Amino acid sequence: MTPYLIFLACVILFYYCSFVFRYRNGFSVFTVLTYIILVLFAGLRNGSVGTDTNSYIASFQRIGRVDFAAFDIASDFGYAVLERIALTFSGEYYSLLIATAMVFVFCSLKAIQDLSINPVISLFVFITLGYYTFSFNGARQGIAMAIYMLSFRYLLSSKFIYYCFWVLIAGFFHKTIIVAIPLYFLFNSRFSFFTFFLMVVSSILIFYYFQVLVGFGASINPRYLVYLNRSESKGEMLTLFYAIMTLYFVFFRQFIPLKERKFYDRFLNMSITGTIIYLIVIFTNSYIELTRFAAYFQISSIFLWPFVLKNTEESIKPVLMIGLVVVCIAFFIVFIGRMAGLTPYVFNQTIFGLM
Repeated sequence: MTPYLIFLACVILFYYCSFVFRYRNGFSVFTVLTYIILVLFAGLRNGSVGTDTNSYIASFQRIGRVDFAAFDIASDFGYAVLERIALTFSGEYYSLLIATAMVFVFCSLKAIQDLSINPVISLFVFITLGYYTFSFNGARQGIAMAIYMLSFRYLLSSKFIYYCFWVLIAGFFHKTIIVAIPLYFLFNSRFSFFTFFLMVVSSILIFYYFQVLVGFGASINPRYLVYLNRSESKGEMLTLFYAIMTLYFVFFRQFIPLKERKFYDRFLNMSITGTIIYLIVIFTNSYIELTRFAAYFQISSIFLWPFVLKNTEESIKPVLMIGLVVVCIAFFIVFIGRMAGLTPYVFNQTIFGLM
């Protein structure tokens, strides 16, 4: 646990400094240092960190042994290309992990800097609520999520074609993100009880057709069978956490100025959709890993919290800020300690001469 807390402190400190110490053109060496730390912490981890890491490593090593040029049509094309690019630098798996982290962190940090009204708070939430470490397990989906974040600029400016372009790019890394295209019209609307009802219906349809999509995928690639043959929802507390957070965002909407509600509502609609997916998975006793699909939309919370803090009364703001930090760090500790095989954190033992 200690390495994660040290990592968190260093990243937030450097990122804060990047806005304090800037050159006239806006460049800051601290932004580069933040990016490097984020990449290296993910890229130099041992294969034991993250329950899915070894499966990605095995696939990477199999490419090197079998046929560097061959592409599996059932795989996600973008990630297959990334594997082969990584392989040109080294056959050791740190090459793949670093390449994955470089793409994931660049897209995520780019979206945060471009869209957040308080990037430091957004990065803090991004790390502590598990979105950063999400890529330690779902590497392909993590990259898809990060690229999808680049589409948010066009969701906010109501540019559907550009939004679709980035969703399709993300789809090269994980095909499930394609369902975000029809959801554009739902996200791009003012929040109301009617839109809330539509989100419930849409989420139910997404879940149903996702199962159909998984079934089709399983007929092509057996790896998807795990999503069909398991029924073991154990994410009740996680679902409760996201539900309470989303309800707070709904409650706080009344304090958001009218000129800011357009942006706030788009992120709020996304957050609600993600939470509904969690609720559906829990109440239908489906395989808990299906909640990974909700991460595409719950990532919106990293942009919502800065809105909340900005519009909180000055007398209450310090209390809310302290509360947010305490809750997020508590969540981070529990998440890291109990989920996804993230502890203990160990650096790559081959690189550091420990094997």
